Amino acid sequence: MTRANVVTDRVLVGLIGLAFMALGSLAVAWQLDYLPEDRRTLVLAWAVGVDEQAWWAWALGAGGVVATVLGLWWLVAHRPRRGLGEVTLPGTNGAGALRVDLDTFASAAASTLGTTPSIATARGRSLADRGQRIIEITATAADNAGLADVVSAATTQQANIVESATGIPVVTRIALHAKPPRRARTER
Repeated sequence: MTRANVVTDRVLVGLIGLAFMALGSLAVAWQLDYLPEDRRTLVLAWAVGVDEQAWWAWALGAGGVVATVLGLWWLVAHRPRRGLGEVTLPGTNGAGALRVDLDTFASAAASTLGTTPSIATARGRSLADRGQRIIEITATAADNAGLADVVSAATTQQANIVESATGIPVVTRIALHAKPPRRARTER
């Protein structure tokens, strides 16, 4: 989600919240007879008989279409992003561009980590979080692997990533998971 979407969402939620608070306060004041006598009845003279007009069905249909388009736009604006894609490397000049695809970089790093005996599976992805580029690798330890072996493999791979990504402002995050132990079956 982009920063503009976050700001728009917060502003709209704030305005809707203020409107609901005002309506709720008005309803409480009306129920407790705090309103002046001339304000206790709401008469909308322009709305009397509107639903019998020929244009009413068309107006409702147009309102429904607008609401549907706005809802679809909101869904598209809030879809999860698929990673960072290509990043231009430092040292690129006007003669050409040096680029690296961070999604492929993360997948290759995870694949390398997955080949170590202490890791059963590993997958990698790139993402942006609070303005930082992150290479995230999620790995699952092998059943027979010791903690020292798993941590050593992850530390070595993180050092390899840092060395390979020299000059690219990127943070590395490696999440290690262990499979839960299998319970022994007991006879009843």
